[in-house]
Amino acid sequence: MAKTIQVKIDPKSLESLKKVSNELYKDVNDEMQKSVDKVMTKVFNESQELVPVATGALRESGRLVKTPSVGNLQSETYISYGDGLVDYAIYVHENLQDIHESPTQAKYLETPMAQAEPTFKKEIQNGIRIALSRFGFKTSGGMSGDLSAFGSDSTTLGMGE
Repeated sequence: MAKTIQVKIDPKSLESLKKVSNELYKDVNDEMQKSVDKVMTKVFNESQELVPVATGALRESGRLVKTPSVGNLQSETYISYGDGLVDYAIYVHENLQDIHESPTQAKYLETPMAQAEPTFKKEIQNGIRIALSRFGFKTSGGMSGDLSAFGSDSTTLGMGE
């Protein structure tokens, strides 16, 4: 004879779980954004040291842009060079034939971005770890496998063209 199990779920418990889940999601998102901002600020500062300077206009056109999240749309953080007056940023960045005075160089943004990739992953994992620990989750050092749901196993860094 089969045994039956009866499960009763209190609707208040579901509401409470939903609230905690939403708070955890927001906290993880906030910590990840802080991590992204921290690394992107470092990349921007390094790119400012590397960007070639003839008149200073290209360096001055550099921007670290942070857009806030609105509703379900995620915030964005990106680095931009060039504006209405400086339309040659891509050319200078990609032209490997020009000789630049050290420490400036072509690939002034790509180089620090590539160098930051390992740090980027570690900072995001650390941000997630911080958020999870606030909710009582215990996390350990080697989390990359455990954090695949948060996209930390593969980080894509790119430049908008």
